[in-house]
Amino acid sequence: HRVNGLITNTGHSIVFTVENTTRHHINVTGGPLSYKYQFHQIHIHYGLNDETGSEHSINGYTFPAEIQIFGFNSQLYSNFSEALHRAQGVVAISLLMQLGDLSNPELRILTEQL
Repeated sequence: HRVNGLITNTGHSIVFTVENTTRHHINVTGGPLSYKYQFHQIHIHYGLNDETGSEHSINGYTFPAEIQIFGFNSQLYSNFSEALHRAQGVVAISLLMQLGDLSNPELRILTEQL
């Protein structure tokens, strides 16, 4: 499914927010999650060079970029704002990015819109 939304470049990250009126929702379920979480937002953090940019690190090692995917518990709450500071309200998935020789066609779909 295609999802409509707004892409914003904050100067230190790119944020994609799903439109509230979208008909098709993407959900995160399973694994350790007891509820269904509706996709709400993606944050892409990047830096000025190829060594730093991620918001998080592993054993002191930072990455060139980080993609964070946020969703809200659509079984208990009606939107992200309502769920944000509530128990089991929000799920976050973080992907730490490395540079490689090959282009990523799925990521290119998003970056070509900037």
